[in-house]
Amino acid sequence: MRNVLAGLVLLAAVTAACADPAPVPRLLDAGGSQPLPTQPPRAGAIRCVSVENGKKLFSEKGCIACHTTKEVAGAVGTVGPNLDGVASRTTIAGGAIQNTPANLRNWLRNPPAMKPGTQMASLGLNPLEIDNLIELLNTLK
Repeated sequence: MRNVLAGLVLLAAVTAACADPAPVPRLLDAGGSQPLPTQPPRAGAIRCVSVENGKKLFSEKGCIACHTTKEVAGAVGTVGPNLDGVASRTTIAGGAIQNTPANLRNWLRNPPAMKPGTQMASLGLNPLEIDNLIELLNTLK
């Protein structure tokens, strides 16, 4: 009985944590002076960070059309790089940018600002969507 009660308390805590995410700081443009625009979460949108949510977004946002990874069904694109092992790489964006948490976040937020001429489009991701995609990418070692 005690284990069942503990399980219910844990489930309630996890559900509450996903129901009201902490505020995410706004990112600044490449010059560091102007906040980048974001899209607010839509009704029914993902409200917590997880690898599973990252996989869902990877498919929904069309990443699977350009990128390959064994971790997401249907991700067989060949326009962009294969992302298996990206978490272990020292650079991203074809070697143009150091693979740091801040650079990865800014790359997902606005790729052309980080590497002019890149084929990767800015998808207008909101901070929570970026957090979920990063959660997924960090598992690709």
